[in-house]
Amino acid sequence: MARSWLLLFGPIIALPVSLVDCAHRSREAASPLPVVRPFADAGVAKLRDVDLNFNGLSSLFWDARSSKLWAITDDTGDPGRGSASLPRLYRLRLKWRPPLGLEIINEATFPIQNKDGVPYAMGELDPEAMLPTPWGGWLVSSESIPGGRRRGLVVSNGSTEGAKLLLLDAQMRVTALGKLPKDFKAAPKGQPPRGLNPKNGWESLVPAECPGKKGFCFGAITEGPLFQEADQFPDRSRWTQFRLWPDGALETLRENFYEADPHPTPQVLGFRPSRFDRGVSDVLAVGDGSFLVMERGFYMDSESPGHKANVIRLFRARLPARPGAAVTKLLWANITELEPWLRRQSELYRKAETPIDNLEGLAFIPADPATGRPPLLLLMSDNNFNPSENTHILFLTHPKFPQNEFAPERGANR
Repeated sequence: MARSWLLLFGPIIALPVSLVDCAHRSREAASPLPVVRPFADAGVAKLRDVDLNFNGLSSLFWDARSSKLWAITDDTGDPGRGSASLPRLYRLRLKWRPPLGLEIINEATFPIQNKDGVPYAMGELDPEAMLPTPWGGWLVSSESIPGGRRRGLVVSNGSTEGAKLLLLDAQMRVTALGKLPKDFKAAPKGQPPRGLNPKNGWESLVPAECPGKKGFCFGAITEGPLFQEADQFPDRSRWTQFRLWPDGALETLRENFYEADPHPTPQVLGFRPSRFDRGVSDVLAVGDGSFLVMERGFYMDSESPGHKANVIRLFRARLPARPGAAVTKLLWANITELEPWLRRQSELYRKAETPIDNLEGLAFIPADPATGRPPLLLLMSDNNFNPSENTHILFLTHPKFPQNEFAPERGANR
């Protein structure tokens, strides 16, 4: 891409160079990493588990209580993929090797089970995000897989199709299905589709404050627009805060909208795209009332079959005080610009047409003084069970999230 890093960071360019750790300055001249950036250094984690290296990871969550990283897999619905396609959770352990080595080790694998304790088969579930609940289990959002095999799982609108919210216990068994509000249900048979797109459901879940401190509150963000908004608002994701009860009952607390950035021009991509797929791929709370949002775009070359590009950008975001308003956002980093650096990391990335691939997961890992591990931001790619794509976890050290970066909202304190 012709644009410089200096133009891509927006407000971040005002950060003094002294924020970049002095220990890494000696590598600046030899590294394609930009000098001005909202993190100190970068690396690629080593994944220690044969199955984990291949399986299609779709989300990450850092559990501060146990100091463990959790990952969840989606599902191709392809019986030819064998057991590697079964939806499951992984409990992972991190091992830091100074100065810049990270190993991620699979400690345990947990297949997701239906209410009868039977693991979901291929084509029955497509998990995209997860959050621990106060009841000792997990909340999981799933897209549907049109044409996949099913056991007849029925969601609240009486259909086996559509996106789902599932409550799991500590054994990863489904205890309840989220009772979806009207706006998110599929239309009755024979009527025009509405609500959540089956292949474009809640891509990310984030914790939220609960009014009255009762129930479990969370934010759910769609990858793209609802069916009824797709033509008028093709770049809009819906950001909804819910209150959830153990029986699956959902109460809508507030809704806002997130507008994705415009498509890159053919001049930026280097070709004229014939097909594209884009939207919000993950959202991460960063601890000061703001969020980090990952926008992902996939583009195919109209003139060269097989030639493609992935555009990954991270934005700082803040929910507005007024429900129904658009989410405020500022560009934090254009991750696609790391490709020159990534190609130097291994033969795998040198041969890959798009080293920055289908990024779907974010996690913030705090510093560990005992091992010397600095604070890390993890970015995980999903290989979609496709040998031509890759599964990797990038990490950025000392990510910077300046306070008071957003201008005060007009009228917010009146």
